[in-house]
Amino acid sequence: MKVRMNLVAVCAAAATLVGCATPPMMTHITSDPPGARIDVNESFVGQAPVDVTLPQRGPHHRLRMHVTIRAIPTEPDKPEQIKQFYYNQDAPKTVLFDTNRQPPVTK
Repeated sequence: MKVRMNLVAVCAAAATLVGCATPPMMTHITSDPPGARIDVNESFVGQAPVDVTLPQRGPHHRLRMHVTIRAIPTEPDKPEQIKQFYYNQDAPKTVLFDTNRQPPVTK
């Protein structure tokens, strides 16, 4: 009887954990002009356009950690751009880098 109770408890715990799984959140990253090198948290993920899975938590696609996306243009005269997303923000469905324009100056 005790073994049966333990088995029920283990199955209930497993069902609870499986039920909490969140499907991956894909983010589509594009650049203008296309072809920019895309790094997420300092790791190369591909050249734009590219689909990336961002770390998230919960069923509402909230970011799990600070995420930095960097676009490095293929043309040397175009500026590198960075976009940052923070814990508890919604993971973006798309991110566009327009390297034809200078990024805003932040202090």
